[in-house]
Amino acid sequence: RWVLREFATKIAHGDFFSATPNESDVDVLHVRAVKEGHCVRYFDVSRAFTHAPELEDIYSDPPAGFERPGFMIKMLRKINGRRDASQGYSEWRDAVLRSEGFVQNIGSPTYFYNKELDASAVIHVDDGAVEGTPEALDKIFAVLDKHMMLKVVGELTPDDNHDHWVTFLGRERNMAKGEFRRRPHRKFT
Repeated sequence: RWVLREFATKIAHGDFFSATPNESDVDVLHVRAVKEGHCVRYFDVSRAFTHAPELEDIYSDPPAGFERPGFMIKMLRKINGRRDASQGYSEWRDAVLRSEGFVQNIGSPTYFYNKELDASAVIHVDDGAVEGTPEALDKIFAVLDKHMMLKVVGELTPDDNHDHWVTFLGRERNMAKGEFRRRPHRKFT
């Protein structure tokens, strides 16, 4: 894993904001899924920051094994360790979602809705949950796969039993028989 370390050269309060969903946003998505009889698919974006373009001139020594005397690497993409990496990635990701038909909630910028597919999403940096019909979820993931490397990490369906739990943003979640339940992750209890 290659990580850069950026040193602050000025005080920058709030310059690197990246929105975080609150628990009620996540609950709304799950309640909507139960009400509509939809599935919820959870995902992780692999190497998230490197999807976003680097907008500044940033240079680094090459990683171990790639060194050449007198050469440096110019970063074309964000990378872990940059102070604005999370914000840069989030802005890029939000633009991708909007270009693919999602509308971003003004009051809750981590909540998105796609009217054509009748599906919604809540995303925290590189972790997300999308609710919709299985067909809608397949379409959404096929489109998003063109832009970013996604890994599905779990799914809840209306037919699940009460023993099937999925972890998302530090809480375990369950949908069964028209109910939505959540609880703290076992490691926190």
